[in-house]
Amino acid sequence: MKAVGVKPLHATFELPEVKLIAPGHPERSVLFARMSRRGSGQMPQLATAIVDDKALAVVREWIESLDPQAGGALAGTLNSRQP
Repeated sequence: MKAVGVKPLHATFELPEVKLIAPGHPERSVLFARMSRRGSGQMPQLATAIVDDKALAVVREWIESLDPQAGGALAGTLNSRQP
């Protein structure tokens, strides 16, 4: 399943330039928005009433590490291999 750089088919939560996962931009990522809310659209959908702040921080860091110019590759990994 492709999710990085892909436009969502359903809820966008009124995010600007929204993607399922917007490389380098958690504030534009549906995944991050869903994980950070409780109620309609929350993720996971069941059996949780509080946001997992530690998991949210990890996902934020991961999304921020994705290079928007390289289609979502980890920043600094393309063409930077040393022999």
